[in-house]
Amino acid sequence: MKKFFTVCVLVFVASAALYAQDVLGIHNLGPGSPGPVSGPLPACQFCHAPHSGLASASLPNLPLWSQQLSTESNYTLYTSPTLVNQEMEPTLGSASNLCLSCHDGTVAPGTNVPYTNIKMTGGMNSQDLFVGTLQGIHPFNLKLPLSCANDNLLSSLCSGSTGNPAVQLINGNVQCNSCHNPHVQSIDPVAQNFLVMNNADSAMCLSCHVSQPSDISAVRIAAARQDAAAAGGTASGTGRAATSQYNPFTAWRQSIHALAAHKLSKNAKEGGPYSIVSQNACLSCHTSHNAPGGAELLSGPSPAIPNMDAATQDCIGCHNGGSNLSPALPNVYAEFAKAGHPFPAGSNRHTAQEDVVLKNNRHATCVDCHNPHATLQTASFASTTIRGSQNGTVGVSATDGVTVVNPALNQYEICLRCHGTSSGKQVLPVFGYAPVRTITGGDPSNLLPQFGVTASASHPVMHDSRSALPQPSLL
Repeated sequence: MKKFFTVCVLVFVASAALYAQDVLGIHNLGPGSPGPVSGPLPACQFCHAPHSGLASASLPNLPLWSQQLSTESNYTLYTSPTLVNQEMEPTLGSASNLCLSCHDGTVAPGTNVPYTNIKMTGGMNSQDLFVGTLQGIHPFNLKLPLSCANDNLLSSLCSGSTGNPAVQLINGNVQCNSCHNPHVQSIDPVAQNFLVMNNADSAMCLSCHVSQPSDISAVRIAAARQDAAAAGGTASGTGRAATSQYNPFTAWRQSIHALAAHKLSKNAKEGGPYSIVSQNACLSCHTSHNAPGGAELLSGPSPAIPNMDAATQDCIGCHNGGSNLSPALPNVYAEFAKAGHPFPAGSNRHTAQEDVVLKNNRHATCVDCHNPHATLQTASFASTTIRGSQNGTVGVSATDGVTVVNPALNQYEICLRCHGTSSGKQVLPVFGYAPVRTITGGDPSNLLPQFGVTASASHPVMHDSRSALPQPSLL
C-alpha cells in the first residue's frame, strides 16, 4: 500500500510538472523551462509559497506571494492628448505591482522572499521589461471613478463591467490581470502572451473600446445629406452635429480596416501577431506594450521615418506599396512626393488636439482627410458627396468656414479645413499665378467665397446650380 501511495504521489508530481510547463509556458521558470530565465524551484514557487508567503497587516491580500515586491514609485506614466482617465502609480501589493515585480526590471526573478536568493540562469528579454517608464504601455491603475467621456469607451465601464465577462475590472479598475492571465500562456493560441481570451479580430480590445451600436444610421445620414445640400452644407442635426456628437467608433465593425482580408507578410515587423489584417484589427496600428509612438499607443513602421508624426507613420507602414501586405496596397506615400499636399515637417506635425480649421499649422496628414476607425472601401470615385474612404471625417461648414460639422457629408467640407478661412495659406509657384479676385476679400486662397452661394459667378461646387447660372451642378 505504501509503495502504491508513493507511485501515485510521483505520478501526480510528474503530471503537475508537465501541466505547469505546458500551461504556464514561459512563466514556468523551473528546470527545463521554456522561458528565458530558469532556476531550481518548482514552477509555482517562483511567485507563490505554500507557507510563509509575503504578507503583513498593511498587505493582507497577497496571494501567498513569495517574490520580492517592486518598490519603484517614480514611473513615467502614460500620457496622451486623448486621455480622459489619469493613470496613477501602482500601489504596493496591488495586482499590477505583483506583475511589475519582475517586469519593471528592478527585481530579478529568483529574489524570492521565503528562500532568499535563488540561483538563476539566463535573462529577461528587453521587450518584456518596462524599465522606469509606462508611457508606451496601455494605461492601467486609473484614478477612480472612471470617466467614460472618451468616444471609444463603453459606458458600462463606469459601472464596473466590460462588454465581455472574460475581461474583468479589478476593484472597478483596469489592472494588468484585466487583460492577462499569468497562469495560462496560450488561451490565445496565436498571440500566446497570457491574454484572458482569444484576441483575434480584437475581440478583447473591443470589450472596452467600441461604443454601443451605431448612433448614426444610414437613413439619418441620407437625411442629413439632403438637408446639408439644401442649406449650403451646414450641419442639420439629423445625422451629424456641430458639437462632436457623432461617434466614429460605432462604424468600426463595418470599416475597411476591420474587414480587410490582406495577408500579412511573415517578415513584417508591424501589424500584430495574426496573419490577416482583419484579425489584427486594432493591432494593425496600435500596440499595448512598448509603443514607440507613446501617445495613443501607435506602433508605427520599423525603422521609424524621421520628422514624421506618429499617426502618419502608422498609415505609411501599409500604404507605401511595400511587401508587408499581400496583395500590396497602392503606394499612397509616393503621391506626397509630388507638389500639392505636403506631409508635415519640423514643427508643423499633426496632433490630436489641433483645431479642425487648420490655421498656421499647415500640413496634410492622412488623418486630416481620413478617419481610420470609420473609413470604408471606396468602390467608385464618381460619388458627389463624401467618399467611403473619408467616412467619419470631420469637416467645416460652407456657410461660414468656421462651424465644425462632424461627420463631414460633402467632400468640400473636408477641403475647407485648409482651403477656406484658415490662416497661413501659401500660394505655391508650381501652381502658377493666383489672381486676387474682388470677392475673396484679399485672401485669394480662400475658396469659400469663390465657390459659395454668394459668388456672382462660380462653378456650383458647394451649392446646386441656380436658374441665373445655368451651368451644370458639380455636386
